[in-house]
Amino acid sequence: MVCGPTLATKEKKSYLETPESGQFMRSTMLDMDSRLRVACAIEKDETQASIGVFQMLKRRGHPDGPPPTLSDGWGGINQAMIEVYGKVPQYSGRGRPPTRKKPGTDWLYLQIVKQRDRRWRFPRWKPRTPAMAAHLTDHVWAVDELMTSIPLRG
Repeated sequence: MVCGPTLATKEKKSYLETPESGQFMRSTMLDMDSRLRVACAIEKDETQASIGVFQMLKRRGHPDGPPPTLSDGWGGINQAMIEVYGKVPQYSGRGRPPTRKKPGTDWLYLQIVKQRDRRWRFPRWKPRTPAMAAHLTDHVWAVDELMTSIPLRG
C-alpha cells in the first residue's frame, strides 16, 4: 500500500478565531492503488492533523513504521512521521545522550514539488516517459519501433 495525504486549504474567515471555532485543517491518507481513504484527522494545524493520521495508521496495521508515503510537501508530514514512528538513537557512550527522534532508514517517503508559472498556474502538462526525462530519447516510441530496435551495450 502506498499512501498519499490530501490536505484542506486555509481560507480567510470573517469571524473571530477561538479554540472551539475557526480554521481547522484536515489531513486524509489515501491508498494510491484503490483510492480508499485509510485515515483522516482534523486539527487546528496541518502538522497536528498529519500526526493524527499517522497515529491512526499505527493503530490500524502499521505499528513498526509508516507505509510508503507520497506527499506534496504541505502539512508537516516529515515532522508527523518522526513524531509518531521515530526512535531516539542508542547512546554510544560519548558526548551527550541523544534526545531527538530520528527517522527510520527503511522509510519510503517521496515529496512531489509542483512547479507553477509566474501567474501561479501549473504549466501545460507534456506527456513524457522516463526515458525522455533521462534524455535517452526525444519521442514516445511506438510498439513496433520498440520491438525492432537492437539495444546497444555500453
